[in-house]
Amino acid sequence: MKKLFLICAVALILVSCTKPSNINENANKSQGSGDAAFKTIHDKYVVEFLRRNPTVNTYLGGAGLDPSLREVDGTLRDYSPAALEQ
Repeated sequence: MKKLFLICAVALILVSCTKPSNINENANKSQGSGDAAFKTIHDKYVVEFLRRNPTVNTYLGGAGLDPSLREVDGTLRDYSPAALEQ
């Protein structure tokens, strides 16, 4: 289950790095597609995921994505009951 979650998270990160196509560009502008709201939620999710999984953060170079992730580079995940509950 953890591997599936990790694969999905990495796939989400990779998909977010691709350049969107220009299909329906005019339709998105006129209908207010909500892309800005999604991007905000997406970015917060990715940063928090990388913060909670410092090994993934280190090998994906999360500090390049968000400078606040530098503090977790090279650390290991906290598996204490309090951390897992949070």
